[in-house]
Amino acid sequence: MYFIFYCIFCFYFKNRYYSTKKCIDGDDVISKMEAVPRMPMIFLDIKSSPEATDFGPTLKKYIKEHYLEDPESYNKEVKELELLRQTATKANKDFIGCSTLKKYFAQLQFLQNRFPMGEGEACAVNFTWADVYTGTWGTYADLKFEMSAIMYNIGALHSCLGAMDNRLTSEGMKVSCTHFQCAAWAFQHLRDEIQTTSTDMAHELMNYYINVMLDGTRGSLPNTDMNRDVLNLYVNVMLAQAQECILEKSMVDNRKNSIIAKVATQVVEYYRQAVKHLDPQGKVQLYVGSKQCKEWQKQLQLKIPYYECVSLLYLGSHSEEQQRWGERVTYYQAAAEKLNEATKLAKGEGEQVQEALRFTMDVVGGKYNSAKKDNDFVYHDKVPALETLPEMKGASLVKGIPFNPNDKEISGEDIFARLIPMETHEASSLYSEEKAKILREAMDAIEEKDEELAQFMASLQTEELFTKESGRLPQALLERCAALSVRPGTIGDLTSTMKELSGISLDVTEELNDVYVSLQQEESSENEFQEQCGKRSPSLIITEISKECERLKEANSKAEASNAELHRVMSVQVGNLKILASSPDDIAKSLPTPDLSEADLAAADEMQRLLSKVDEMTTQRGAFEQELRAVVQSDDITKALVTIKDTMSTEVRLPCGAERSRLEERSLNCRASRLLYDLCRAVLYLLTFAVELFTNNCNFSHRYGTYLAATCVTVTYLLFIVQSWIYVDLHLFF
Repeated sequence: MYFIFYCIFCFYFKNRYYSTKKCIDGDDVISKMEAVPRMPMIFLDIKSSPEATDFGPTLKKYIKEHYLEDPESYNKEVKELELLRQTATKANKDFIGCSTLKKYFAQLQFLQNRFPMGEGEACAVNFTWADVYTGTWGTYADLKFEMSAIMYNIGALHSCLGAMDNRLTSEGMKVSCTHFQCAAWAFQHLRDEIQTTSTDMAHELMNYYINVMLDGTRGSLPNTDMNRDVLNLYVNVMLAQAQECILEKSMVDNRKNSIIAKVATQVVEYYRQAVKHLDPQGKVQLYVGSKQCKEWQKQLQLKIPYYECVSLLYLGSHSEEQQRWGERVTYYQAAAEKLNEATKLAKGEGEQVQEALRFTMDVVGGKYNSAKKDNDFVYHDKVPALETLPEMKGASLVKGIPFNPNDKEISGEDIFARLIPMETHEASSLYSEEKAKILREAMDAIEEKDEELAQFMASLQTEELFTKESGRLPQALLERCAALSVRPGTIGDLTSTMKELSGISLDVTEELNDVYVSLQQEESSENEFQEQCGKRSPSLIITEISKECERLKEANSKAEASNAELHRVMSVQVGNLKILASSPDDIAKSLPTPDLSEADLAAADEMQRLLSKVDEMTTQRGAFEQELRAVVQSDDITKALVTIKDTMSTEVRLPCGAERSRLEERSLNCRASRLLYDLCRAVLYLLTFAVELFTNNCNFSHRYGTYLAATCVTVTYLLFIVQSWIYVDLHLFF
């Protein structure tokens, strides 16, 4: 009994203790770590150009010889280019400086499509840049070297702007993250697309220093700051720091503990990749110097255990949410060990780093002590080894953010827009031919679909269908009445003609009977003769006459049946013809009056709405045709082709405006198909109503026989057309 009471008391105390502890402590990981001081970021120095570049003489000579234009008329453009370079090489560390660098890079890209400025080419000019780490100058007559240096400065400036912000606000974290991602892309682009320095830079450095020691000649030292191995380091560091900004933002936003742990794990992975490039036996140390390499290595190696600690801390908090108390102790203990490792590596670091470590130590130590005490006295959960727990996989949330040099907001106006290479003219001509082909195809398709639509609408004969606005006789009926009114003797003539036809039919029947009797008499005489005198061959004349008589008798039987049917129909329709010969008012009184329900009126309204929609769609297609013509005719990509290096291999594509018009046209197609389908359904409903009305009044009386007979034929035909169209694809618009 005492044991039972003891168990109940322990269970009650355990729950009360846990809930009370949560209310009292209130200092979970998120509320603490969101205020942790920010770790400093690595940024790169910007390259400088100690000598100006004179574009004028070389470019003017090429303009005169190749473009056959007056070179002096381009003095303004040359001065503008040189001034832009001067501004870009001395760019301020702000957004304006970054925009200037990107503008100059875009203009260089435009320039290389007009002038051959590669190494050894006709327009090559010297570009001089100082190496960031060695301080020595490197001079190359290659535009790609200039573009490489500018792209490096774009990445370096973005890294500076990202590191300048203290990242204490959400907006500051976003801005820094964006800058680091832009820097990562710049170094990736420099490494993969425009990097021109030798891959065997170690050999070039060796030759350079040998020449210096032997004879004092220096030549041009290769720029070690743009070597491929160094660029790989830059990319990993920038991505790591961008991911670090996202981690800080995740902690401030109180994201799920498991998510924050994954983000922190990816930060560690990026920094580990970066540290691999800083191997003392590797090439990076040779290029950037041992001092700089050791400084970077110390900063990165410090951040690896620190962010491992953050990841483990949030994993422990996640285990606490899942009430896995033993795992929580393991993660918090491992986090404390990683933090101690980071603290040892942080000796000699600045106050910002020390403050962040002290703050984190308070959080981790408090969480570990609290978790261990809870587990020892309350939960008694088994504490597993860290190696037995599942490994956390990182989640990369960053990538390089590019910029488009062809974007006018970045490049500004093309400085040498007046110079159009011959290759560009040829490509533009091919493009114009393609545009004309597209326009012809579109116009032919529009014309074809217009004809199909007209035929379809004519087949529906919606103007003949009953609608609630119908207040007069159909036009076809009025035309027949008019035709009878100008021939007042039509009924009498028809009656006398029928009587005459009956007389002729009787005369033909009597004559055929006489011939048939004569043939029978001849056949009897022939039989008597053969009985007395013996068999003989039948007379050919009599045989032919007999066959002809049978044929005529059969034809006469059909004629008699036709005459009988004609007399029957005439006996019914004479009264209807008399009605058609009367005045329109009398005819209107003799026609049936429909009793329309609400559904019938709604169907009529729906049909009218759909018909107006068809007109609207036709108008829209006409507007699309005009827009397509205007877009195609006004589209000129000559200037855009200048920005493309190989214009002759560029795929000719539909202009942006025409692409938008084609998308709008496809939208019209879908809506038109649906509209015509709905129209068919509405017409089918009204035609069904017309058939029911006809059936209820279909006695072919003298009042409306002729009109209803004509209506029956029309309705049957329309029903066939509508049912056919409902089950086929109504692609009446492209």
